[in-house]
Amino acid sequence: MKGFNPHTVQLKAFGADSERALSNAFREEFPEADHHRCVIHLRKNIEMKISGLVSNEADDFYETLCSLEKVWSDHERGITNQEPALYDWFVGNVADTIITSMLKPLRQKAGLGDSLYSINDNEAENHLLKLKTQYKRFSLVTVISKSHELVKEQDALLEGAILDQGECRLTNEYSHLKISLERWRKMNPAERRAYTN
Repeated sequence: MKGFNPHTVQLKAFGADSERALSNAFREEFPEADHHRCVIHLRKNIEMKISGLVSNEADDFYETLCSLEKVWSDHERGITNQEPALYDWFVGNVADTIITSMLKPLRQKAGLGDSLYSINDNEAENHLLKLKTQYKRFSLVTVISKSHELVKEQDALLEGAILDQGECRLTNEYSHLKISLERWRKMNPAERRAYTN
C-alpha cells in the first residue's frame, strides 16, 4: 500500500469492518497505526448473535450461549490481540437480563408473539421531535405544539400510504389496508381514525 501512495507511510490510524483479512493487511503494512473498528458493523454482528439467543427457551439459551464462547473469543483475539473478555462480561452482565426479560416464552406470555420488544418507536418519535426543534430547548407549550405538528405529519404519511400515494408505501403484510381515494373521502374523521387504528 505504501508503494501506491507514499503519504500513507505516516498513517496513524485506519478503520475497517469485521473483515479480518483487510484488518490483518493494514496491521502488517502499518504496525504502528491504531485499528478502529466500525461500530455499525460490530453492532450488527452482535445483534445477529444476540437475536439467536433471545429466540430461545431458557435451556436452549444457555446451550446456545456456551456454543458462542469459542466463536466470540476467537473473534475478539483476532481484533484486539488481547485475552478475550467479552464472553465473561456478557455472561456476568447481560445473560440474566435476557433470561428474565427477553426470551420467547416471556414475549408470548405478554402477547408479543415471536416479535422482539423494542422502544424504537418511542425513540424514533423523540428523535424526530429533536430534529423539529433543532435540538434546542423550548417551553413546554412549544414542545407540545411541535409534537402536534409531528403527529399531523405522521398521519399524513399514513394516509398517503393507505391511499398508495406519497412517499411511503405499505408493506405486503399491511397491503390489505389500501383503500381507494373515493372510499376514503366518504369516511368521516371518526371512521378514518378507526380504520387506521
